[in-house]
Amino acid sequence: MYLPPSFRVDDAFDIRRMIERQPLAQLITVADGQPSVSALPVLVDERPDGGLVVRGHLARANPQATHDGRAAVCSWLISSAYVSPSMYETKRLGDPRVVPTWNYEAVEVHGTLSISGEPEKILDIVTRLTDRHERDRDEPWRVDDAPAEFVDRMLRAIVAIEIEASRIDAKAKLSQNRPDPDRIGVRTALAAAGPAERSVAEAMRPGDRD
Repeated sequence: MYLPPSFRVDDAFDIRRMIERQPLAQLITVADGQPSVSALPVLVDERPDGGLVVRGHLARANPQATHDGRAAVCSWLISSAYVSPSMYETKRLGDPRVVPTWNYEAVEVHGTLSISGEPEKILDIVTRLTDRHERDRDEPWRVDDAPAEFVDRMLRAIVAIEIEASRIDAKAKLSQNRPDPDRIGVRTALAAAGPAERSVAEAMRPGDRD
């Protein structure tokens, strides 16, 4: 990831907070010179030493389920929005030296992919993912709501994946390189648009990335 200093995010709390907002990641590996990419919901746990571990699951039939021990990247696009030059206060005041751009937040976790077919590990990941995404529903569904023999059959069709982070790159490109009036103009315009734009506007609140 290209990381200009003004857009780099180093604080571990900020990085965890970014990932919590977008649990669906892209798992990227390379085998025999060919890249493979899978979208999957993941958990991000903290190790005792403060490092991060990414956990999730893949279908056994997925070619990436054979990539045990290979270098891997988990990539998240947390939020993104198009920024029009018309959003800039400097443009409205008559300065034509502006161009369109995108504001976005992104995180990459680099490490080695570990694959496990251990039933207990797979069940733990599936249960935790389910509980996390069902917790705000009026009637949360639980894994044990399904028949045990059905769950066992489903678990045999997947493998657990784990990546211990050896490097984390996090970026928040949120108009930090623009004058304050332009940042305010962009934030105001995005806040009045759709859900994706509002997510970026929320990340641009004063103090969040200054």
